Amino acid sequence: MSEHHSLPENAYRKLNEGEVYKSVLSPDKEYKEATVYSVGLGFAFAAIFTMALMYLALKLGQGISADTPVAIIGVGLAMLLKRPEPLGENIIMQYIPYTASAVMVAATFVMPAFFILGIPVSYVDCLITIILGGILGTFVSVIFRRYFVEDMHGDYPFPGSFATSEILVTSKGSSAKVMILSGIVGLCYDFITGSIGLWNEVFTTKAFGWGKALADKFKLQYSLDVSAAFLGIGFLTGIKYSSIITAGAVFGGFVCIPLISVAVNHGHTSFINVPPEEIYTMYVKAIGVGALATSGIIGLVKMLRVISKAMVKAVKDIFASKGQHHDEKVVRTQKDLHMKTVVLGIIVCLILIAIFIFFRVADRSFTITSVSILIVIVFSFLFSIIAATSIAYTSNEPVSGMTILMMIVSALIFTVISVNGETAAMIILMVAAIVCTMLGQSGYIAGAYKLGFLLGATPKKLQIWGIISTIFSAPIIILAFMILHSAYGFTGPNALAAPQGNAMASVLRPLLSGAETPWMFYIIGAFIAIGITMCGIEALPFAMGIYLPMPLAMPFFIGGVLSWFVCTRSKDKDVNFARKSRGTIIAAGLIAGGAIAGIISAVLQILGVHIANQKWLETDSSRILALVALVCLSLFVVSYCLKKPKEAEEKVNC
Repeated sequence: MSEHHSLPENAYRKLNEGEVYKSVLSPDKEYKEATVYSVGLGFAFAAIFTMALMYLALKLGQGISADTPVAIIGVGLAMLLKRPEPLGENIIMQYIPYTASAVMVAATFVMPAFFILGIPVSYVDCLITIILGGILGTFVSVIFRRYFVEDMHGDYPFPGSFATSEILVTSKGSSAKVMILSGIVGLCYDFITGSIGLWNEVFTTKAFGWGKALADKFKLQYSLDVSAAFLGIGFLTGIKYSSIITAGAVFGGFVCIPLISVAVNHGHTSFINVPPEEIYTMYVKAIGVGALATSGIIGLVKMLRVISKAMVKAVKDIFASKGQHHDEKVVRTQKDLHMKTVVLGIIVCLILIAIFIFFRVADRSFTITSVSILIVIVFSFLFSIIAATSIAYTSNEPVSGMTILMMIVSALIFTVISVNGETAAMIILMVAAIVCTMLGQSGYIAGAYKLGFLLGATPKKLQIWGIISTIFSAPIIILAFMILHSAYGFTGPNALAAPQGNAMASVLRPLLSGAETPWMFYIIGAFIAIGITMCGIEALPFAMGIYLPMPLAMPFFIGGVLSWFVCTRSKDKDVNFARKSRGTIIAAGLIAGGAIAGIISAVLQILGVHIANQKWLETDSSRILALVALVCLSLFVVSYCLKKPKEAEEKVNC
């Protein structure tokens, strides 16, 4: 077994001048990574988890990645089978289901819209779109890998990557015991929350009389998801970025919602008689989409130097002979696919996408095909920045928001060139499926690169297996989607809710019929992002706070506050380092346990097992009890972090 059971101290902070990060696996040695054992189990777990995870996403609109539970299983199997140096194999084993989760977003977000709108689409159509989108996303991600993972080391928190990294390296000693304990706590807590329904999943101030009055009269409502997994992600995100995300949520919930409710009331100072949640859905979310899109443009401008350097290197690699490549001089952990391969791969993907659109949906029109490819190119490169940055900050991607914005712009463009009706809808949804898959893959793989950087995986192998995993996972994903559609459908009684698919269908209907588009709210969001940037604050996490529903944004702040609290209680820096290290492992365990609980809940729903009492969950008492449960969980985290460790812990910067 590997002797490593903690990340290096400088994994969590910016490197000093001349300091080099040394990964857990030595860059100068070769390790077993892609073996029959790791690849075989990786694909097996991808197939096993796909159905449950897809059902959960289509039912609740909330996806869970399979990498965390697979990482736990991988560590357990390695210990049981006594495999020597299993870390490299475990990285690949969890990476394959992780890739499947990434490319699955198109099936869960976009493809239901085809059936909701009654547009004919085949298994092969769906398969081609996610394969091409996933491969394109992998190639594009290579261009930005070093910037997000290495150049910005210590600036981006990458909470999900650190959580999974801690799981993979925590295999012995007191750290393993802490991980197991917190994992069990997270699993039981989220299972009680999501499946048994002992308390509500969301606390809201409307549970109190004064809270109802504030929500009804002034549209002021505080909501908080009490999930253990979200609390863990907030802890790993840290106080700085969780505060910015929360500031965006406060601005959206306590400024935008009341202001809009007055503004749309025909100029009167009284508030309209509409619940805050509906105002958020109708207006504030559009502001968040505009802010996110503008944040992506700002990020793209900031990265022009990085992009230009990557393009220059690409041109040099394309025209360089094999003898001029000195790949053997590059350490293993720095080896990427040659930029020549990347650029040629992107070009081939775009050509194949153009051929598919030309023959399948564009009625062999060169104009429609050219416009479609231009949309794919522009939005893929622009939104891939947002996707990767979102993963870097929160481990969540606003894929549906970005895709909806792309659909709105696409519909406007096709209207200008006199393409409308079912033809326009078909083209827009096909392009959306490709771009959506591309965004899912390019964002998620940024998190995989960070994990690989921390632990010492070979980037080139991650990139190659990202492509292979996309190709082999796609048929399973589409088959699972078709089975769920046949069993439940997306319209009518007892159908799967498919929230994102219904949102995209509802956006497309008025656009194609000539109804108004909320451009003003997109523009407001754009100026908010510009103003935040001018204040010297990162615009994207603030925009994420506006875009995310308040219940999902607020747990970040709770976790961030807990993180700040446990690593500032002592005047001894070493004690604070040890406490933060223990807290990081606890947070990783909560995320892992919560993910497993989510999968169990999904399986129970597929089997038709319903334990929770829905009448009880609709009561104010269940919501108040949710807050009590979260306080108890927070006390557990704090008390266990402040507990004096029995053996020395690795130091982690606060």
